[in-house]
Amino acid sequence: MTAATMQVSDFFQQNVLWVVLAIVAPIVAMVSYFRSENGRVVWHRLIISLPVVGKLIHKTSLEVFARVFHALYSGSGENIEVISIASEACRNRYIEKQIKEVVIPAMLREGRSLSDAMELSAVFPRNVIYTLRSGEESGTLREAMLRLANFYEKETTHKMGRVVDVINLVVSVFISILIVGITLISSEVGFVSPNMPGSTPTAPGR
Repeated sequence: MTAATMQVSDFFQQNVLWVVLAIVAPIVAMVSYFRSENGRVVWHRLIISLPVVGKLIHKTSLEVFARVFHALYSGSGENIEVISIASEACRNRYIEKQIKEVVIPAMLREGRSLSDAMELSAVFPRNVIYTLRSGEESGTLREAMLRLANFYEKETTHKMGRVVDVINLVVSVFISILIVGITLISSEVGFVSPNMPGSTPTAPGR
């Protein structure tokens, strides 16, 4: 382990410029792309696709959308402007893009209801569609949006605490493994050094 560590150290020292370029260049390219308009849409789509954190971010965006919609909805007509403003407030460019390019055109051009148009966007879960459809049929769409916002707020708050606990556990395990590795390397150095060529054996009792 000590020899391998020294070889890696020598490699980095001899090729430090290339190593830095190999690390920095892709990062700069990715940051530049994700700062563009299309890159932000792709990045936000990737974020909500992550296994655990992505679902939390997705539900948080839907909560914001529902809460803003509830605050602005007048209860008359389709309120296209309200839907557009709520999509911009959800802080996810991919969801915003799907709402503006799929939901709103489907409502205006095809005459679909809000719940049917949202189902086409593929960014709203089935429970959201069913709740909004029930609200449309009963004339309580505004109240349905408030129920969704409150539901997602409670769910994301609860799951966020569990995610934080898991992250703390992973960090603790990583640090423990790192400490064990450093200890093994240090002990190997102490074991090998007295037997290296040119070293003077230590007399017993000294």
